[in-house]
Amino acid sequence: MKKAISVLLCVCMLFAALLPAVWAADAELTRPEAAHVSFGEDGKLTILNVADIQDGASLMSITEDFIRAAIDRTQPDLIVMTGDNIAGYLALSASSAEKAIRKVMDIFDDYGIPVAGVFGNHDDEGTALTKEQQVAIYKEYDCYIGWEGEEMEKSCGNYNIPIYASADSDQVVFNIWMMDSGNYYVDENGNENGYGFVYQEALDWYVATSNELKEANGGEPVPSIVFQHIAPVQIYDALVEVPAGTAGAVAKYGKYWVLPDNAGEGSYLGEGPCPAELDVPEARYEFDTMKAQGDVIAIAFGHDHINSFVVPYEGIDLVSCPGCTFRSYNDDNRGFRTFTLSLDDLWSYETDTFTYFDVYGDDSLAMTKYQFYSLWSRIEAAVSSLWSQIQAFFSQLFSF
Repeated sequence: MKKAISVLLCVCMLFAALLPAVWAADAELTRPEAAHVSFGEDGKLTILNVADIQDGASLMSITEDFIRAAIDRTQPDLIVMTGDNIAGYLALSASSAEKAIRKVMDIFDDYGIPVAGVFGNHDDEGTALTKEQQVAIYKEYDCYIGWEGEEMEKSCGNYNIPIYASADSDQVVFNIWMMDSGNYYVDENGNENGYGFVYQEALDWYVATSNELKEANGGEPVPSIVFQHIAPVQIYDALVEVPAGTAGAVAKYGKYWVLPDNAGEGSYLGEGPCPAELDVPEARYEFDTMKAQGDVIAIAFGHDHINSFVVPYEGIDLVSCPGCTFRSYNDDNRGFRTFTLSLDDLWSYETDTFTYFDVYGDDSLAMTKYQFYSLWSRIEAAVSSLWSQIQAFFSQLFSF
């Protein structure tokens, strides 16, 4: 009997000694690594991109229903939010901003599907919550696998999500880059000069991490997709400049643009994309760096609510994802984009979009609701635009 008790005590002591090592091993895993997102038994993985929810503490019911319907329709393995997840200017206090985040995350929490996200220019614009404080709220949800990543001076939320070959495999066969494209660019003189972009500090981290993945992959680059909010400036190298009056052309920078002939099926250009100002040299570094690194097959972004396209450019697809917001400006192409990966060909992907009409079809009640909220959205956008013009006028008036 004493011998049995001694053996039992030894086993317990050994188990107790091993526990810290087990905990330490778990602690070394980042949140995305611990999620172990992997290809299914069918060799497929589906990503649902949710772009520009851009709402406040009282998330519109039609938007919530639309997001839920999109998840039900696609049954994704991973959900990625590409910024303007909330509208900071509609949630000015810390409590209202937190409520806006929770309104969105409560939807995803019901499904338990892994969710990741990056920030857009409107997430912390006007609100009392910094990006870092918002990250802390997101991370209260078990389904959220985002990570604040390396601490950086100019950006927050640069991290990667390794995709494993299977649920029981430790082999990383694909990678997702989540990049913070900033809010607005402030030059060396302290002047605001257009939208932001991915800064050099984040690109340095990207290159180092990409090289680590490459080394672990036998010296071969790991195929990857980038998700961010604002498009790289190279989008205007990829678009085609045309004369004024050309059918389907959009105006931007005093010129007119259309999609190139090699744009993907179903692509459309509803507005001139709004990247950083084209004359900011640093704004070009992201695309050039990723092209040189050789692992990125596509850069996906939102920001421009009424655009949805796939444009191949110098070996990297530039992919615009439609906005789903009913609170900000939009059109009848409100919707979502999916990315489907296959183990059979990791250097390519399939992508598709679907709209509110695709989801609800002939549902008369849903369509009546759509007409009401669409009208409300246009009125809000018009009032917001007018208010911005009034503020700009008085700001200029009193600057003299």
